[in-house]
Amino acid sequence: MKSGLESVYRRTVEILAADPRVVAAYMTGSVGTEREDAYSDVDPMFLVRAEEFDAVDADLPDVFRQAGVKPVLWWPERINNETLRNYAVLFEQDGELLQYDITICAVEENAKVPVRRDQVIFDKATVHEVAEPSPQAQYSPVRLRWTIEMYWLYVYIHGKYLKRGDRFKLIAAQHELMHCHLEVLRATRPEVAYDWWPIMAKQVCQGDAQDTCLSYLGSADVQGVCRALPKQMKEFSQDAHVACEKWGIEYPEDFEARAVRYVQTAMEGVTG
Repeated sequence: MKSGLESVYRRTVEILAADPRVVAAYMTGSVGTEREDAYSDVDPMFLVRAEEFDAVDADLPDVFRQAGVKPVLWWPERINNETLRNYAVLFEQDGELLQYDITICAVEENAKVPVRRDQVIFDKATVHEVAEPSPQAQYSPVRLRWTIEMYWLYVYIHGKYLKRGDRFKLIAAQHELMHCHLEVLRATRPEVAYDWWPIMAKQVCQGDAQDTCLSYLGSADVQGVCRALPKQMKEFSQDAHVACEKWGIEYPEDFEARAVRYVQTAMEGVTG
């Protein structure tokens, strides 16, 4: 992370660690992981006594003032609720605009929060339950066939969108295919934990798979989708067969064949 951001981060940790209402903290995001680089922001999670949650929330802007910065943006995340609040805080330091994502979470007395050892920032009330997760346990194949069926369902759905020339729905359907493909690739690498899809994609997409997954985000027009879809379907089928073999799950061969035939006819109809 940038040095100006690190100095503010360390000061906010000092301030909140000294606050008796804040019982523990741990790091989320890329800091402290192999993904951290000079462009990383910080994403600490501060655990707050439930009865003090709203009061701590109201005092957060003052924490940044005490840390020596005046935010130019204080943006509440869409997920915010009565027990968890996240803010994207942007401020200028040494001529740079920097981002600090701070989250507070309400915890009841005697609560335990599972974290990795390398995530712990401080723990004043033995709130953290430090454990190293089992890599194999991070992925469950329970919905693998469902995901594969969803992919071929959306391939079929492409047909009517192609015939209508509905570009918005085409790109939406392409996005659904991408997420199904990423989940199938994760099934072949169960050590990869579920995460924000761009992070997962960089871990599970090897070689040409990166280009295939990025192609789902490509051209939002009939001709562009018609050019991309055959390669997408071929590579998905290959990856999904590998995943099914790995987990001992029957592959929906007949449904794939029917969906492919249908969309191929639709593509021929719109491309001539």
